[in-house]
Amino acid sequence: MSKNDESVFQRLLNHCARLSDDIVVDYNDSLHSGTPEAVASYRETFIQEIVGRFFPRTYRVAKGAIYDSFGGRSNSIDCVVCAPNHPLLLDTLGRITTLLVEGVHCAIEIKPDVTDRPEDFGRSRRTRPELIRGLDQVRTVKRLMRRETGLLSLGGIPVQGSAELHDYARRIPTYLFSVKSTNIDRSCEYVNDYYFENRVPVAMAFKVIRPGSHIRPR
Repeated sequence: MSKNDESVFQRLLNHCARLSDDIVVDYNDSLHSGTPEAVASYRETFIQEIVGRFFPRTYRVAKGAIYDSFGGRSNSIDCVVCAPNHPLLLDTLGRITTLLVEGVHCAIEIKPDVTDRPEDFGRSRRTRPELIRGLDQVRTVKRLMRRETGLLSLGGIPVQGSAELHDYARRIPTYLFSVKSTNIDRSCEYVNDYYFENRVPVAMAFKVIRPGSHIRPR
């Protein structure tokens, strides 16, 4: 790596570090924004705006349920990035009203605090932990299927790979975003335990993201 490459890489790292700090500050500010519903809306809007900065203007960031052409429907997802091929099914405020799996670039569920990780995955509680509710939300997205494996083939050129790999490519890349967490490795181990407990297929895996941490694929 040349000195110039190192300089550019360091600038990107610095930018992401500042952005991570801003997210944490905004998270703390949102606690004073009113009712629980207002707090959640404030956070979601902020994260949507942050995510939108990293994509070209032809991409749109929305919120809502995602539909596939096999009759599947996800729960409402906090942050959905729509690719340029997504049709502009807009309401009077310019928001996308119907999200279609073929045009979704990725989906992000926001759960600000995932520090609570009970051994029974919250089965003994009336209110399930944030992390478990987030994992349940993500699973509704990962059940959806694209008709085309756009992630593996470009221009109609088939790509060799296992059936499992092609199955994975037909699903939406999905992330769980949190601000507060404990050790990221332990969080990932907990997610793996949840997968095992609920017999979640490998193709329905996703990524865990936390500001200030590395991104670990799950």
